[in-house]
Amino acid sequence: MPDHFETFRQSSASEAIAGVGSDVYEQAFEVFRRFSSNELKVRQKRLTRAVDELGLYQTTALKELKAKINPWRLDPFPFVISSEEWAKLSQGVVQRALAFNAYAADMYGDQ
Repeated sequence: MPDHFETFRQSSASEAIAGVGSDVYEQAFEVFRRFSSNELKVRQKRLTRAVDELGLYQTTALKELKAKINPWRLDPFPFVISSEEWAKLSQGVVQRALAFNAYAADMYGDQ
């Protein structure tokens, strides 16, 4: 089975590779090891093409109050969150979604 992460392990301080939280990343590593390097490159190109075709981008505000538009790039390797971390984060995600919905209802609802 190919180990696509060997070079990355030697050169990166990423928590996934460095062993921090390695248990939660191990399942993701196992899935990615099933693919050849070429298959992973093809999947990355397909993902990039889909994002480009959808016209997804991010805007970064600059000091000069101008916006810089950047293509939205996605990495097929997931950012893995343990169930303990998600339990903490999910409360904030729900809070912000409810706040956004209330804002949208106020702005676009009956006046």
